[in-house]
Amino acid sequence: MMAVGLAPVLRRSATRDSGTRFVRAYRSGTGLGRPDVFNWPAQYPQLVGTAQPDIVICAIGANDAQNFQVDRNVYLFGTPEWKQIYAERIREFARVLTRDGARVLWIGMPVMRDSGFSRRMASINELMIEVLAEFPQVAWIDPNPYIAGSNGNFEQYRQNQLGKLIRLRADDGIHFSEGGATYLLPAISAWMERVSPGD
Repeated sequence: MMAVGLAPVLRRSATRDSGTRFVRAYRSGTGLGRPDVFNWPAQYPQLVGTAQPDIVICAIGANDAQNFQVDRNVYLFGTPEWKQIYAERIREFARVLTRDGARVLWIGMPVMRDSGFSRRMASINELMIEVLAEFPQVAWIDPNPYIAGSNGNFEQYRQNQLGKLIRLRADDGIHFSEGGATYLLPAISAWMERVSPGD
């Protein structure tokens, strides 16, 4: 979820502040569901290299609403066994993100255009909130108050204060557009200011 929309907007915002250095550590089409394809706890240290970020912004999970295969066993999405496995993957990744003292803002999954997929994302959000409560260095943000419609429904476009139509979501009905990510930026920036070293 970072690669499309969010990262470009955050990067442009960060470059306005000469004291902020942006480290690219995201990979499209990945998640915590398929460590055989991309293992985030193992790959994250390689992505950041020698950098030791003070702040990490994480948005992950859109690719994880799927069954898991562990060894020869298949675990169906949403079952207690699946949740146990996924919870441990969240926990392992959170440990990696915070082990050098970084403060983490974990952005939840927004409401999606497809209602069935949206329900799956809501289930993943619930589990993430539960697990991340174990980590004092991790804050959670629900993007829906900023990006969803007035009744919490999926919204592709929104009129801004000048009456201009802003595209909030990418054509896939999943990712944020850059215009949509801009609506999240004030909340993200406010959190960054609160936790930035020296503040």
